[in-house]
Amino acid sequence: MRCIICDAKLTDGELLKRDLFTGLPLDTCSTCMGSIGEAVAEDFEYIDDVNVLSKIPLDKEENDL
Repeated sequence: MRCIICDAKLTDGELLKRDLFTGLPLDTCSTCMGSIGEAVAEDFEYIDDVNVLSKIPLDKEENDL
């Protein structure tokens, strides 16, 4: 079987990997899975940055109605 992303031949270990939620085979090589993991990690870093910034109080005028 081959990787659904880059068409590389999958190793025996890669053939056994399954999605944690659906149980379906991932059919993805380690290199592509690493790239996906990096992209997801970058998204979480961005979300963390936004969450930190959203907790910074903004200056408000006292008489603002």
